[in-house]
Amino acid sequence: MALASRSPSDALARDDPRERDLYGEELSLATATLDELEQATRAIDAEWVERRWSADREIEELAVLRTCHRIEVLQIRRGDPASLPPGPAGGWRRRRGAEALAHLYRVTAGLESLARGEREVRAQVQVALRRSRSRLPRPILGELFREMLQAVETIPPLPAGSVAAIAAARLLREVAVPFPRVLIVGSGVVGRQVAEALGPHARTTIVYRRTPPPEPFLRSCGARAVPIGELSEELPLCDGLVAAAKVGERIVAPADLVGRPRPLALIDLGVPRNIDPNCRAVPGVRLVDLGTLYQGRALPTEGGPEDAGIRARADQGARRLEQLLAEPRLDALMRDAEALRRREIERALPYLGELTGEQRAALDHLSQRLVRRLLAAPLERVRGMPPGPARDRALAAFAELVRSDARP
Repeated sequence: MALASRSPSDALARDDPRERDLYGEELSLATATLDELEQATRAIDAEWVERRWSADREIEELAVLRTCHRIEVLQIRRGDPASLPPGPAGGWRRRRGAEALAHLYRVTAGLESLARGEREVRAQVQVALRRSRSRLPRPILGELFREMLQAVETIPPLPAGSVAAIAAARLLREVAVPFPRVLIVGSGVVGRQVAEALGPHARTTIVYRRTPPPEPFLRSCGARAVPIGELSEELPLCDGLVAAAKVGERIVAPADLVGRPRPLALIDLGVPRNIDPNCRAVPGVRLVDLGTLYQGRALPTEGGPEDAGIRARADQGARRLEQLLAEPRLDALMRDAEALRRREIERALPYLGELTGEQRAALDHLSQRLVRRLLAAPLERVRGMPPGPARDRALAAFAELVRSDARP
């Protein structure tokens, strides 16, 4: 029978609870080029998420995690996804179950970041959680994300690191003059971090799109602020520029740099990129993007106390995942039991004569308590069982007990 013709309870209570699983698909600078990552970032927009969600009814939950150099498409679903998300087929890396969850723990802890230990990823995980979709009464991804965020706070702290600090250090190496003039395009978290890192070493100007940074912040790092409409006036005067704006478009093109009186170092932290790659061809211009920054750093490796700590918490998370994957089936079975109770009450009413409203309410309350008391103990035993054939048999027996087509 096709899924569309099933009731929600039937759809969630199929015979094999192991069909439902967590799937994670990763595209990052560890698996693809910056060009490929940029193309996929543009393709995986809100409309793509809506189409995927509407077209594939096997997806029970869907979330997209974006960081500065990766996209993670996360699903709770039945069966392997039929196709990969947009982008290079060879660049997507698919993981399932405990492996997908362990990878997600490492990403959230910053162990897979360009700047190892980067904490900004946790805010990006929270954004993915807020925008996630679910068809389940109790979302599994939400529970996993919250427990994961709590868990990564308990690992031994890593040395402070951020993409902003890496960008600031690289810019100072690329610029040949002391105390250079630097434009920072973007007044968000990363842009402000760049301004703080450069404050003691450069004269900085923050270029903002809508709202300027607060005056106390500007004073603390010795920066000034100008609206983006003045970018063309500021460009000829600067020695370096760091682009960290989430605009999804090019804001610096080769034509903006022709005829400059002095060399210029450009650092582009955007995906999609803020600076046209063809700017490299302009004489006197040196352009460093995320792909270049990533190639110049060691790939993430495992080892050390923080890795052991996150592995232990990921193992705990995997056990919790197995429990959560069974919950929708148990919820569906409880709804079947409730439907069976209501039908039996309706069958009994003609034999009970005229009942007052209070008597009907008392009968309803009594039958609810009986069903809950009878099913509570076996339900908790099933929840506490480890994954495997024994739990599968227990779930099948539970389903047989309360299946929706039961008759006296």
